[in-house]
Order: sequence, then structure tokens, then C-alpha cells
Amino acid sequence: AEDAMGRDDDSPLSPAAAVTSTTMDLTAKIEEMQQQNSDVFAIPDYFVYMSRAFSTLEGIGLSSDSNYSILKECYPYLAKRLLS
Repeated sequence: AEDAMGRDDDSPLSPAAAVTSTTMDLTAKIEEMQQQNSDVFAIPDYFVYMSRAFSTLEGIGLSSDSNYSILKECYPYLAKRLLS
């Protein structure tokens, strides 16, 4: 998640080159892990709906600010929920 949260303006995938979605990057990584380890864990059905909702919200944010990251906005809440 931390890799997906960071944006580097000097990278080839910078907002100047292309607007990227950290939510889609994170979702793709989770799906890849699930495919590689299908015997260890499965992605719940509601994950698809949550991912789609976060992607939509991030898309709206990216339309007005090319450096917007919904994961950065939600990080304090997610950290609190994961650690409690």
C-alpha cells in the first residue's frame, strides 16, 4: 500500500505524463497476490464493489488535482482501523 500511496513527479508515470490511479494499482496488486496464492486467501465479493467506488472517487479527485490520491486521504483512518 505504501508504494501505491507515493507519487513522484519526476517518474515516467508522473501526472504530467499520465494521470494514474493509486486505487487501481493497489487493486491490481491484491488481485495478482490472490491469483498467485489462491490456496491461502480469497478476495471477498464486496472488495470489487469497494474498489470500484474508491476508483470512481479517486477519478473525480484526479480530474481537479493530478496529484490527488484517495489512499493518502484515507490513510489515517485505515491505519487506525487496521491497528485497533
